[in-house]
Amino acid sequence: MASIEDYVNNLKNKIEQRLYSIINFTPNSEILLETVKNGKRLRPILLILVFEAFDGENFESALDLACAIELSHCASLIFDDILDEHAERRGKPALWKKIGIKQSVIIGHKLINLAFRLALKNGIYFADMFLKTWNDAVDGAWQELTKLNSHEYNRRLYMNIVKKKTASMFSAAAEIGALIANARPKDVKTSKRYGEKVGMAFQLADDYIDSILGQELVTLCDYKHFFEKELFSAISECIRTCEKMSVAKPYKDYLKHFPLYCVELIFNAVKSLQR
Repeated sequence: MASIEDYVNNLKNKIEQRLYSIINFTPNSEILLETVKNGKRLRPILLILVFEAFDGENFESALDLACAIELSHCASLIFDDILDEHAERRGKPALWKKIGIKQSVIIGHKLINLAFRLALKNGIYFADMFLKTWNDAVDGAWQELTKLNSHEYNRRLYMNIVKKKTASMFSAAAEIGALIANARPKDVKTSKRYGEKVGMAFQLADDYIDSILGQELVTLCDYKHFFEKELFSAISECIRTCEKMSVAKPYKDYLKHFPLYCVELIFNAVKSLQR
């Protein structure tokens, strides 16, 4: 059995080949390619992982839908950087710092359009899922923007923001992977729950590090205990949930290790910056 790292890297290579081939035939391809480079690809990897775990056959459709998820995620990063005034993304100047806010907004919309077309190509049901997921992410971003520094901001609201803004896309990725593999309805529902908890764990780890570094979320008192408790809970729930999925080894092992893999990426990135 290949290690989780080898398995994930193999999927990542396949996703990136397809992603770049899609963009190469699109106007403004040079800017679009620059925008999607150096991503972790966790959401599309999750989609393909679940698809393969349920012995899916239509790999090309799964790959297209995985790329749709990644393109929409890349678009969300463009908008996040503008809203948060982040000057860097993935170790380089953020897109809005390089080409300006107006042009960056247009590029973000082009990515969303490309993602939606890929989803629609595979059926109206997946296109509808794409729109619902994007709407959840937008709602989460709106809550974060309008409530972060208000008296209404508390732990419950924070968890709701994470669920909508980040976990919704992980949840959709896992659900789509199960659907395209024609998994049983019970397994589709379980996969959706699993994906949500993976997304929660990933964002909690990211915000935990930001809080330790004093960058964000300082309004959450005793944040260290809070994040550690919620992160442990999310990872534990991932493991419990994948036990209910009707999949065989090695995929059950991959599913168990994937949330830990995602969290380790966050911690390793911080370690590399501190060297």
